Amino acid sequence: IDGAPVAGGKVGPITERLMALYWKRHVDPAWSSAVRYP
Repeated sequence: IDGAPVAGGKVGPITERLMALYWKRHVDPAWSSAVRYP
């Protein structure tokens, strides 16, 4: 918070779960859109 690590900088179980769910949806075409870069 404000540039200082919390809990020694470790990710907690809720954040781990949220990240896992995000990446699971990220690779699912029903939940993501392809972006073309020039």
